[in-house]
Amino acid sequence: MSAEPMVTSTLAKYLSGLDYADIPPRIIEEAKKLLLDSIVCMVTGAESELGPVIHAHAELFGEGDASVAETPLRASLLGAAYCNARLGTCLDFDETYPGGPTGGVHFGAISVAAALAVCERKKLGGAELLRAIVAGYELGGRIADVGTQLTFANGELVGRPEVWGMSVSAIFAAAGAAATACRLPEEQYYEALGLAGGNVQPLIGPLWGAMPVPPNVKFSDFGWSTAGGIFSAMAAQRGSTGAGPILDGKTSILHIIGIRKVNIDGLIGELGQRWALDDITYKPWPCCRFLHQAMTALKTIRDRHTIRAEDVDSIEVSANYALMSRRFHNREPSNFVARQFSFPHAIAMMLCDVPVGVDWVSEEVARRDDVVRIRNKVTVVDNPRARRFAQYFVRDQVRQMPGAITVHAGDRVYSAEADYALGDPWDPATAWSYGDVADKARLVTRRDPAAMERLVEIVRDIDSHETLDALMRELRGFQ
Repeated sequence: MSAEPMVTSTLAKYLSGLDYADIPPRIIEEAKKLLLDSIVCMVTGAESELGPVIHAHAELFGEGDASVAETPLRASLLGAAYCNARLGTCLDFDETYPGGPTGGVHFGAISVAAALAVCERKKLGGAELLRAIVAGYELGGRIADVGTQLTFANGELVGRPEVWGMSVSAIFAAAGAAATACRLPEEQYYEALGLAGGNVQPLIGPLWGAMPVPPNVKFSDFGWSTAGGIFSAMAAQRGSTGAGPILDGKTSILHIIGIRKVNIDGLIGELGQRWALDDITYKPWPCCRFLHQAMTALKTIRDRHTIRAEDVDSIEVSANYALMSRRFHNREPSNFVARQFSFPHAIAMMLCDVPVGVDWVSEEVARRDDVVRIRNKVTVVDNPRARRFAQYFVRDQVRQMPGAITVHAGDRVYSAEADYALGDPWDPATAWSYGDVADKARLVTRRDPAAMERLVEIVRDIDSHETLDALMRELRGFQ
């Protein structure tokens, strides 16, 4: 029997030696899309009710000269990274990677926030920024590809994990982005990974999922994961050592968090050939990714038919067994976060033609009579075909999760189904180009259109920029 490969050292060697020239052009293009999308999510998050709360956290890390989205405030390195990561994830408008314990994790805005903070501090240019983003996303994706914690019997989903969370891929993505921007040599990169794994936040997913009113840090404080990942890389650079082979063997952090069978190929297979950014998904709507298949089906109906909200009698959503919990059925979502996970609320937003952006989670809009009426018309039922989505797995990634919707309006019945959601990369009909991300940027923020056009053009050519000065001005939104 051959010995199990040394995963931690293999990743440290590969990522520490990753040069910009090693990254395929299509992955550079994806990194630009992720950069633009993440900044748009940060800016939109800052425009929300949670924006002032997150901005106020910067002072906890001390003063500095680092840029924070949508404010002239300058923060410390860790303070800016914390704020930008949390702003980028607070609306659930950020990308989703289709792996992890429950089939979907977020670490794109985290990789971007870490890369922006460190590259700004080190006065690096656009090519180095993209290299750091790619490395961070690659590491986060490979951690997510270790295996699902969902339970299947005879091909059907029958159970969810007892212990789960989002903080593992998040802190490794931040550490990878920071260690790459710092150009840590292999030995220090290895220690950075050990430190990051030792600083993983507790996995509170089940507790969070059972709370009637969810906290506004959601299932994990992604700002803290970002700060922790950067600290791990910079601590290793200064001589700290971590928990050695943190990703190796039966005592690895992966086994500790409940992965029964670690997929070694998911972690280190095809390095330099298979890229996590090939599997990134983008969101056209600010709500949980698992709602998006049904939302895509509803968009198909509305593209084909004119349906007035006042004419709707009932709506039936047919969704995956994993979405049969109270959180997704909630007709009375009482706060900012609860609205991001409510099928009834998301459907009401679309049928009532609420502009995509912060209005989708605002208290004022949530109380509108037309919105309340539509929410009370929505029923969510189990979709038997969707229970068998494991047949579509690639490295335990949830790529197809069928969702369907039926709308009754008077004597008319409208139905549609979608296996892929808009923004999914595996079907040409749903895959997003840079232009699609740019359209999202133009649509969802309250910024002056000319400012958004500047941001779109800067990011499009960011690898030709020797400094990040222009990009950071647009991130702050204040000249």
